[in-house]
Amino acid sequence: MEVPVVASDGFGIDEVVKPEWGRLVPPGRPEALAEAMRELLALPGERRAEMGRAGRAWVIERWNLHREAERLAGLIRRVEGSPSGAGTPLEAAAPARTDP
Repeated sequence: MEVPVVASDGFGIDEVVKPEWGRLVPPGRPEALAEAMRELLALPGERRAEMGRAGRAWVIERWNLHREAERLAGLIRRVEGSPSGAGTPLEAAAPARTDP
């Protein structure tokens, strides 16, 4: 769905919701939430659609599943100290075995 966003500000959501595609309201302020919704609903439908498309494009550009998987794999390789990525994070974190 490509629609503008109205969200409660907090927990870093301001890093995702920008004025170009949505509105942030203070937590626990239902009147502010209602006002933000009224403001967006008063816009022409095409403008709301543009805002929704802009937000969707921004999120897809920054949070692509494949890109995030590659980033995580790189982090795991660095933590393991293995350029080939051999082993698993669990193996790297497990204590050394001492068999009798």
